[in-house]
Formats: sequence, structure tokens, C-alpha cells
Amino acid sequence: MRIIEPGRSEDFDGFVSRFEELRRDKGMKPGDARAAMLDNNYFATMMLATGQVDALVGGATSWRRAPSARSFRSSRGWKTSPPPRRS
Repeated sequence: MRIIEPGRSEDFDGFVSRFEELRRDKGMKPGDARAAMLDNNYFATMMLATGQVDALVGGATSWRRAPSARSFRSSRGWKTSPPPRRS
């Protein structure tokens, strides 16, 4: 198993550029994309999108689903699932 620090990864700048490109029509700026890629969840989502990993496992809360939904919803038609119901 590899442990990757997003800001030190050789893929960081490429992921920043790609993420900004994907979200440009939503107002994403390079500085915003750079800040997002420092977040482990956003970085992991880009690893998934580029085929570097086969799956992404996140927490059970709805905010953990947000990075992947915001990253690719407009370009691939993905939709977010509703938050879990509380019993």
C-alpha cells in the first residue's frame, strides 16, 4: 500500500489542471482547483478518474460523496444520491 500526500505527489499539478478544466464552466479558478486537490477526497477522486485506482472508499456521511459528484456531474451526467435517512 502506498501513502500519498496530495501536495507532494508528482500528479498534483496535472490533477489541478484537469480539475480546473472540468469545472471551468462552473467558475472554477486555478487557485480554487489547487486548494481542492490538497483535500484527500478530491485528490483520490482524480486518481479514480485517471485510472490510477480501481475504487474509492469514503466515509458514510453525505459530505464525503460531494467531491466526486462535484468533479464529474456536469461532464458525465452523474447525480448525487440523497443524504441517508435518519431513523
